[in-house]
Amino acid sequence: MLKLIKSNVNLSDANPITLQDTTFFPHEIYREHSHDFCEFFIILEGTMLHKLNSVSTALNPGAVCFIRPDDIHAVANPSDTGKLHIINIVFSGEIFTDTLLFFNNSIAFNPDDNPGLIANPSDNEQKLFAEKVEQIRKFSEKSEYLPLKINAMKSLILDFLLMLYQRTALYPKAAPEWLAAACNEMRKKENFIAGLPAFIKFAGKSQEHLTRYMKKYFNDTPQAFIIRLRIHEAAAQLRNTRKTIDDIMYETGFNNVSYFRRCFCRQYGDPPGRYLRKSRGIFNPQR
Repeated sequence: MLKLIKSNVNLSDANPITLQDTTFFPHEIYREHSHDFCEFFIILEGTMLHKLNSVSTALNPGAVCFIRPDDIHAVANPSDTGKLHIINIVFSGEIFTDTLLFFNNSIAFNPDDNPGLIANPSDNEQKLFAEKVEQIRKFSEKSEYLPLKINAMKSLILDFLLMLYQRTALYPKAAPEWLAAACNEMRKKENFIAGLPAFIKFAGKSQEHLTRYMKKYFNDTPQAFIIRLRIHEAAAQLRNTRKTIDDIMYETGFNNVSYFRRCFCRQYGDPPGRYLRKSRGIFNPQR
């Protein structure tokens, strides 16, 4: 089996990230292989038949996938006529390890527990990923932009890890279909900002019925679930915007500073200001 190494894709200490647009024409394949670096891709057009660690999945536009070192995967365009267009980013494992360490300081989540790191982002998440990809593309133009390119890559990885965490740790597979569907609707920003009335509407059940099933399958209350989604959004905005902490607090549905700080500390182990300083540390590490 083919194993790619960093030099095969022009990765080095001086160039730890490479981005490219890749097109697969009808029935074109890239046979099974592994590599000693990380890979992240987003499907822009067409359907991909992706085989990852012996599991084959059809991926549609918008899907994102993360390939770890030593994962075995293959890519094919099964279409008779259409092309498959993806954005493909390869990068060093050190960048991923640094970012994962920061993430796990706040949330216990092990990507190795997932056989395939694939997700279908919401419209808002797709937009955020596209912005990060364009940053990486822009910062690839000149060598002096390398620190900024690494920062953008780490930020993209953080957003991806958070998205995976929300889909796995927060959504048990055993939950009944109506509850899983309601929880997925509540992932949308406009819905978790609307709060409990929106959750009850999407569930189609009484508040008491919803609460009973949330405790059974999530060991949590509907309101606590909503607060967790709001806090995740607040953390993402702290990392990805220049907004003030107060503005982020109000935008994510909180009206009380001390309550916001308390909820944030409970989820991330630090108040918002300290979390912001730590996140800047991962993007601008002191060597």
